[in-house]
Amino acid sequence: AAGGKLSIADALVIGAVGLLSAFLANIYFEQRLGEFGLLLAFGFRREALVRRVVVETSLLVAAGWCCGLLATWLVFAFLDLWYMRPHGLVLAPLGEAALLYTLPIPALVGVGSLATVLSRLYRMDPMDIMERR
Repeated sequence: AAGGKLSIADALVIGAVGLLSAFLANIYFEQRLGEFGLLLAFGFRREALVRRVVVETSLLVAAGWCCGLLATWLVFAFLDLWYMRPHGLVLAPLGEAALLYTLPIPALVGVGSLATVLSRLYRMDPMDIMERR
C-alpha cells in the first residue's frame, strides 16, 4: 500500500515539474516571438524553425538532466564523505535503477515544452508579430 502511494506522489511531482517547465518554455517563447516572426517574414520555413526549436529544447533538457545528475552525485559524495562514513554508515552509490527513475522527468519536460511552443509556432502569423498585434 505504501509503494502505491509513493508511486502516486512520484507521478504528481513529475507531472507538476513537467507542467511548470511547459509554462516556462511558453514564457521564454513569448520573449522570442519577434525573432521567430522576423525569421518567418524573411522566408524561413516553419519546418526549419520547428527543427531549431526541437534541437534547442532537446539540448536544454539534456543539459539540465546532466547538471542535475552531476549535482546529485556531488551531494551524495559530500554526504558520504562528511557525514555517513564518520558515523559508520554506508551510503549506497547511485545505480542504474536510480538513473532510470530520473528519465521520465526530462522526457515529460521536453514533451510538455515542445507541445506548447510548437502549437504556438504553427499558428503564428508573422505579419501579426511584426505589426505587434
